[in-house]
Amino acid sequence: MTASDAVQIGAGTNSIASSLQFKDYQLIDAQGKIPNERLSIDAELLSTSVNPVQNKVILSIINEKADTRAINIALDKKRELTDMGVRGIP
Repeated sequence: MTASDAVQIGAGTNSIASSLQFKDYQLIDAQGKIPNERLSIDAELLSTSVNPVQNKVILSIINEKADTRAINIALDKKRELTDMGVRGIP
């Protein structure tokens, strides 16, 4: 069963509150972050970094950019649905 405040796109159910899922793939977790396995990043980049702090900085930058893209996609979809007459979207 899909959680009441979860978003499910395509076939399947999303039981994780406050998250976004496409089919069986979680795209945004409950904290609004994109899971690392959904990011297309070269794993070698992280493994060759000098230390874990660099890895954390790299992932932080990637998440920030991904968050901005996800928000823009969501706002575009909201506008599209509103234009189609769908109501009740926060």
